[in-house]
Amino acid sequence: MAAQKYVFSIKDLEEDEELGEKVNQLIKLRKAQFLIPDSFVIKSLAYFDFLKGNRLEKKIKHLLGTVDFKKAKSIKETAIHINKHLAGSDIPNEILKEILNAYKKLGGILEHAHVNIFFSHILKENSSHIVRGDAALLDRIKTNWAMIYSPSTPKVNPTSIIQKVLNGKKGKIKTSTKQIKTSSDLSKKETENLEDMVKKFKKEFYMPYEIDWAIDKDKVYVLKIRPETNFGGKSLIFPETHYQIYKNSHNLL
Repeated sequence: MAAQKYVFSIKDLEEDEELGEKVNQLIKLRKAQFLIPDSFVIKSLAYFDFLKGNRLEKKIKHLLGTVDFKKAKSIKETAIHINKHLAGSDIPNEILKEILNAYKKLGGILEHAHVNIFFSHILKENSSHIVRGDAALLDRIKTNWAMIYSPSTPKVNPTSIIQKVLNGKKGKIKTSTKQIKTSSDLSKKETENLEDMVKKFKKEFYMPYEIDWAIDKDKVYVLKIRPETNFGGKSLIFPETHYQIYKNSHNLL
């Protein structure tokens, strides 16, 4: 069996600057024995070999050379042309095989897993996308690669993370102020489990973070982490755990 070249499970990776911030965060979390959803990483080499395999490097370089960066229309039109080239190109078989094999392991023989795909670098919250099925996954990967040339996105490391979507309750939590934002009703036991997770988290990560979490089958999973920002909205108090629980306003009566 040929060695993997493009796609790797989080458990098989060591921290490396080339992998990007989010991948390295997941590696740290796993090593510190936090639960994270089953995930795999598509390294940036896959993107660059995709360009080479479709002879897109010169075309993209030429298009970028024609951009008038003082005109928004010129930047937008160039991004559209590059997007068309990428969308119309096929992912080489060697890369395709590794991606699909890894995706199959997330769902099993009879199931196409729902997965969240996002870049390893830090972007806006809406930069992740949930997809299901081989075709949808491959299409989203190419769409993400095209985002590198979007006027609203800086050219960045194209390393991608594919993470299995968990069922159950989800939300965000602040490590410094013990605030939870969720649209779900949480029991006292669940808030205690979240508190235990935060206590452990603070021992490993010293600066304040927001944690995206999920509770699945009574286990707390860490999905993503990021430096803290403010939560808005109304709150409920669980005095037993000293947590403020913030709910989306449309879920409140």
